[in-house]
Amino acid sequence: WRPGHTDLHVDGGRDPHVEFAAALREAGLRLDGPPEMDGQMRRVKVEGDKPGERSGASVGHTDGHPAGYIKNHKTGVERNWKAPGRVQAATAVDRARLTVEAAQRRQTRAQERELVQERAADAAEARLAQAEPAPDDHPYLRSKDVPSYGLRQDREGNLLVPIRDMDGKVMSVQAITAEGRKSFQKEARTQGGHFLIGDAAASK
Repeated sequence: WRPGHTDLHVDGGRDPHVEFAAALREAGLRLDGPPEMDGQMRRVKVEGDKPGERSGASVGHTDGHPAGYIKNHKTGVERNWKAPGRVQAATAVDRARLTVEAAQRRQTRAQERELVQERAADAAEARLAQAEPAPDDHPYLRSKDVPSYGLRQDREGNLLVPIRDMDGKVMSVQAITAEGRKSFQKEARTQGGHFLIGDAAASK
């Protein structure tokens, strides 16, 4: 038994979390702790990954007969997994507790993700504030034959494109090098964001 996990075992006394962790490692995925088996797909590091890379994916669950899916994008290994043996029948109380625990974990992860994204948005806004207005003859803009439309440029000469939400608040920033390589602010939210060109009110 471990805190935060239901005491669930297959015949033979093996914990499905232990069995799933062994299958993940066999496929080349690297774990920092026991795998979470709440039905949520997760990206995971694999052997040979560089810092920041997560070339593996896995999802597992303990509802009914514990099972899961494993994918190593670096090696191409892909497999479905099922816990060996027959799972002891769970009581209604066990199933209810599993549901509550899974909901609590999802809520905690959502709160943690929101906090990380807020900090990343603050960093993006500070980055924009420290930058200078981008000139129209920036190499990337010149190659595309477009003006800067109010973009910014940092000390390294990267274009900075502010990504805003529907209320106009900065969510992230996209950096574009002179050669056209693009990257977003690390850990910032981008879904639903935009960069407005012109006056939206005037176009109505």
